[in-house]
Amino acid sequence: MSHCAAEPPLTETASAEICRDREWLERYSRQLLLPAVGGRGQRLLHQATVAVGGCGTSGTPLALYLAGAGVGRLLLMDSGAQANHLASAIQDLNPLVQTVVLPPPASWQEAAILLPDCQVAIAADGQATLRQQLNRAAIAAGCLLLAGWQTPSAAVLAASSAGLHPAAPCLHCCEQILLHQSREAAAPPPVMQMTHGLIGSILAMETIAILLNKPCQLFAHCYLFHPEQSNYQLLPVSKWSHCPVCASDARVGSLS
Repeated sequence: MSHCAAEPPLTETASAEICRDREWLERYSRQLLLPAVGGRGQRLLHQATVAVGGCGTSGTPLALYLAGAGVGRLLLMDSGAQANHLASAIQDLNPLVQTVVLPPPASWQEAAILLPDCQVAIAADGQATLRQQLNRAAIAAGCLLLAGWQTPSAAVLAASSAGLHPAAPCLHCCEQILLHQSREAAAPPPVMQMTHGLIGSILAMETIAILLNKPCQLFAHCYLFHPEQSNYQLLPVSKWSHCPVCASDARVGSLS
């Protein structure tokens, strides 16, 4: 009579890994079936780190969308209880996501120290100072950058790959393009308030596409939404030769 050798008992570590893999497969089962995502794409999302600057009315839905999609690590740059509440909500939504709450950087040099581990940084809530800091930091750290903010008449979304491609425009270049556009009448505040969720959801969508190595029009365009007219506009952008941030003679070259 032949005898089969008894299988060795699972170690605690191996058992935990099997449980995590089973939870991972169950949680992302629908996304794994999507041709645009699949197992490889879901792993890319799980291995990614994204920095979110601002946890307000745009940053909150942005971070929750990214967590729901399975982005593995989120750096939440905000002060006060709001960021901690958001981190707690993310853990309730998806315990597989690691969240790190950080105070807003005091300078672009401080921000740049955090970004080399990130695939994408996002200036989410329209704070001009933070947006400018992340713009310089992303160039120094070689990081892709997305941003969303409001003008009196439109919601604006833009992106910059200047940290990876010196010939690409930075966010400051995009802002200069916007300054030369015809100014429409300001929209009523209640109408503009409705665009915060739009900014967060589109930023999340574009971030996920970038992490999945899909094309992103925002690296060559600004996206504008005029709520009064329900008008969507893609505005081509190019590098500004006199940009004080990313021009060839003024590029950020070090953290010193």
